[in-house]
Amino acid sequence: MNFKSPKKRTDTQIKKFFKQKFKNKFLKEIFLFSVPKDLGINEKMVPRLTPYKPQIKDLYRLYEFIVRNKRLCVLEFGCGWSSLIINEALEHNKKNYGKNLEKIRQMNKFKHFSIDNDKYFIKKTKKKISKNNISKFLFSDCNIKLTNNILSHEYYNFPNINPDFIYIDGPDIFKIKGKINNISFNNCPERIPVASDLLKIEYQLLPGTIILFDGRTTNARFLKDHFKRNWVLKHDKANDQNILFLNEKPLGKHNLNQLKYYNFI
Repeated sequence: MNFKSPKKRTDTQIKKFFKQKFKNKFLKEIFLFSVPKDLGINEKMVPRLTPYKPQIKDLYRLYEFIVRNKRLCVLEFGCGWSSLIINEALEHNKKNYGKNLEKIRQMNKFKHFSIDNDKYFIKKTKKKISKNNISKFLFSDCNIKLTNNILSHEYYNFPNINPDFIYIDGPDIFKIKGKINNISFNNCPERIPVASDLLKIEYQLLPGTIILFDGRTTNARFLKDHFKRNWVLKHDKANDQNILFLNEKPLGKHNLNQLKYYNFI
């Protein structure tokens, strides 16, 4: 069993793809402000009052992961341009795969839940997103903590869902609260984000679940080291992404139906 990776496309092909695919007027800004190159070494080392410019390759790959793997429920850490893309991808899935799902046990079919520790960016993103009753946003402070004596951080508020796709591109480390032994995230720009939130719901996640990281290699390795189940970690160096895939046998008939829906088995 394995997930389906995005098709390879050039930046020109991706821009054409976006132009043909999306009608959301704010997504048109991608053609004006998108950044085909990687961000500079220090661009993420200072607090920001404005969103990062959209990275078209990352957004394209995010869309393709959700569509090609027929995802049903998405949990997102950190809202922004990615939220618009997730919304569009789930709308596509609902339109194309939304029939005859009575045997799929998922109460939040074609729903997107985004959690962020910045009220301003939540408000800004909500104004841009399509009004199709797919996306919901949750504000939560994020606090430093110790996980097995390792520095990490965790949102205090969490949506009551069981997602089959999780996208980790947050939180903003400059807004992580607290310190331990005089160590903090928000006053040390070299500090590496290490979200531990998913450890508490690992045994709720179903075989076939995909976790996609925008970079955040240390965070992906941390979760792989601390997870107890059969997760496969793929480091996509060329695209600066990490993918965790829960590759296990079906838990029972309901999970089997879901895996068949994905075309995984």
